[in-house]
Amino acid sequence: MSKFEFTLQPPDHWDALCAKHKALFHSPKWQSVLSQAFGSQTVYGWDANTHAGLAITVFRAGPFRVGYVGFPTGGSMGVNPLEPDMVLSWKEAHFPIKLHCLRVPVSAFDHSIALKLPFQKVPETAITKLQEWQDNRLPDSVGRNIRKATRAGIEIRDANLSNHGDTMFHLYRETIKRHRGLLRYNAKYFRALISYSLTTPNLRCLLASFRNQIAGFLVVALANNTVYYMHGAVNPALQRYRPGDLLFHSAIKSAQKEGISCFNMMASPADQPSLVRYKEKWGGITKQHKTYTLTIRALPHLCFRAAETFYRVLR
Repeated sequence: MSKFEFTLQPPDHWDALCAKHKALFHSPKWQSVLSQAFGSQTVYGWDANTHAGLAITVFRAGPFRVGYVGFPTGGSMGVNPLEPDMVLSWKEAHFPIKLHCLRVPVSAFDHSIALKLPFQKVPETAITKLQEWQDNRLPDSVGRNIRKATRAGIEIRDANLSNHGDTMFHLYRETIKRHRGLLRYNAKYFRALISYSLTTPNLRCLLASFRNQIAGFLVVALANNTVYYMHGAVNPALQRYRPGDLLFHSAIKSAQKEGISCFNMMASPADQPSLVRYKEKWGGITKQHKTYTLTIRALPHLCFRAAETFYRVLR
């Protein structure tokens, strides 16, 4: 029987467990990135019976506390994946801090489970057989863009300075504005990403440079033998040199060279079908990603849902 114990401090063996299972998003160092950027707290869950572990990142939204399991990809670490009964049992669990609801992201490509809970769904795209992927099978337009970027002298390198984080945030923010999206991340977050990437090979912040100008960036993370494309943006003034395509190509080829089995381009906003089509051009297939919501405290969660709806209507 599953029985999680939830604490604010990870068990003594946590770092070794994260390393063994390549569980980047459940590690204290990743949680530190989120805490630096957003002031979040972390609750660690450990089940001694099943040897399953997970990190819950708790974000504050006004007076509400919302926990995300394994932010941003979901799942747990250990030999046993999350099970429906396991998740539902958390409704009666004792958490060391007050939670109003739990969000449980479930990838369509990694131990997908169905829960009898409310959910939101968005398209998720991934190259599932990365070792069989060949760039000579890409559409002609993608191949031309890669060659164009190469001829133009676009260079790909790793970000290694704090002010690179400010530039990445600026490009990200301008992209969100153009698409009238929701600004979810801040400059502190991108600076923290770069700082962490300098200490681990499992997180990379790639820059595309053109004549000493940053033409674009892309962030990828390795977890559970999957490389996740997390963030990316390009400088519109340099878009004609196709830095974004060269960044994508470099990231996919690098993951393939490392023997990774899947390149997950993650979820896309439901109102951006063109982004899904772009990801599919790289050989990805698209399924439905679901984020379930488990109510912990009914009345505060009801108020939070009303506030969320009100905000979306006013945007």
